[in-house]
Amino acid sequence: MRRLSLLLLGCLAVCTLCVRGVEFVTSDTMWDFCGEEVRGGKVTCEIAQAPEAPDRMSMKLTFRKQESYMQWLDVMYRPTPILDWTNEEYIEFDYYTNQDFNLMIKITGENNPGANKAVIEHLILIDGKSPAPGKWHRVKMPLPKDPKLKNTVNMISVYVNMNDPKFAENKDYVCYIGKMELKLKPRPVWPPQGKDIAGNFTTIWEGPIDEKSPWLKVGGPDNQNKHLARFKDGTIYFESKAEGWNEFAWSDAKRLKLKNNVTYLMTFDYQVTENLSGKNAMFYSLVRCAETITRDVGWQRWHGSAGNRGKRSVIFKTTEMPDYRVIFGIRDCGGIAISNVVISEMGTAKQ
Repeated sequence: MRRLSLLLLGCLAVCTLCVRGVEFVTSDTMWDFCGEEVRGGKVTCEIAQAPEAPDRMSMKLTFRKQESYMQWLDVMYRPTPILDWTNEEYIEFDYYTNQDFNLMIKITGENNPGANKAVIEHLILIDGKSPAPGKWHRVKMPLPKDPKLKNTVNMISVYVNMNDPKFAENKDYVCYIGKMELKLKPRPVWPPQGKDIAGNFTTIWEGPIDEKSPWLKVGGPDNQNKHLARFKDGTIYFESKAEGWNEFAWSDAKRLKLKNNVTYLMTFDYQVTENLSGKNAMFYSLVRCAETITRDVGWQRWHGSAGNRGKRSVIFKTTEMPDYRVIFGIRDCGGIAISNVVISEMGTAKQ
């Protein structure tokens, strides 16, 4: 009987070792998650001290809604290169919320079927209920057993449905994900100021956007409209009248060359010239190589009403793929003007 008990304990230990999990966020990846601002609300993502854990840091998420709208507020991380979780059986993370709140986890896979491409998409629950506010919870979510559904993970995210009745207007909803050691990445101070700009950035392009600049007007299958954008006074203007993805401007990869495996900062000004309309309407920009969309980097998406102005910035790192180009677009209908584009290579200037 004793030998049988020891054998069972040994089998249990071996089986336990076979079960593998992966952390949703780590000391390395917490720097790469980013929030967004959409029509009706925004979410910020910052690194802060973990509540009730003075020697640990956490990813602090602050959601705020100005008005109800059929939209989601996402905090996401797009790993480069994509991740192979074939041998992982679940994800886990520490979670703390300041209020009763419905937060969704969504992970997608490049090769997964359907428009959603979800590996998992679940509400964060503890024993079938919303996590109690004011305390830490250890969350574990099983991954699919089919390895084909988890061997090309290309996005890790959390989001809130802006129509959720628990999500009231004009109120901050704060939650924390992860309790991690602080590991600083070698990044420039943000926002850059004074000598920091000269010390950490090398501008590779800035200037008016016109016929002589390394910017191309996009038509054909990438623009559902029958007309192209137009250049005027150093600015590119485009009004989309067609639903779908409408890319209207590309940087010329031959004249504005982005190197492989290099980190860049891009900033630009925008003015909304026509209101957005359509089921999935949004303005967007991204950086794409010539060979595959699976190596896209620098994704941004935003909304706004006619007359709205703003400045956007994004830090992105190219991969080993060739011929990266910057893309500006409008999904569905709306109008926008883009100007004062500045693209800088980071960390290469002489000190």
